Amino acid sequence: MLNNVKLSQVAHVISGYTFRTALPDCKNGNIAVVQAKNIAPGVPITRETALPKVTLEQKSSNATVQDGDVLLASRGTAVGGFKATLVADPGSSMIAASSVYVLRPDTKIFSAGYLVVFLNSEIGQETLRRISTGSNIRTLLIKELQEMEIPRPSFLAQQTLASVYENISNQTQLLNKRKSLLQDILASTIKSSVHA
Repeated sequence: MLNNVKLSQVAHVISGYTFRTALPDCKNGNIAVVQAKNIAPGVPITRETALPKVTLEQKSSNATVQDGDVLLASRGTAVGGFKATLVADPGSSMIAASSVYVLRPDTKIFSAGYLVVFLNSEIGQETLRRISTGSNIRTLLIKELQEMEIPRPSFLAQQTLASVYENISNQTQLLNKRKSLLQDILASTIKSSVHA
């Protein structure tokens, strides 16, 4: 049986930045903003991710995202939706919006990749639903999130699970691209034969 640890024992939990107004998209903004809608399980947030940019005078917020951070949507539904992903090579400045928690694991003792695997697993999602509040739209409170217990396999097992998850996610993305390409070819073929 695995030992459980509280999330606060292996990671720092940071609330996203609260914008006072609706998020304006400034093409020449100085910082990219990650919102919950930008999080897709198994798809890392990178410098290539299409994110809105804003101009912020104060960039020294705790919600500024770093390489290796785990991002978790703070709201979901009774059937799920608390998506998590990893930040990999964010490039320029990036900040998490209030709809996102930044989880910064101590990578000497806990794998960020494994944390993503656990949070996106059925067990992780059930745990998040259980500690969330609200009826239709469920919300994770920072105190409850910090107290959440996570199974802690050996560090080597964590890295292995993270590697397998990444491999499967990459293969799934390739299969989805292939499916989309085949559908485009079929649609184009039908269109050209109808107009022939």
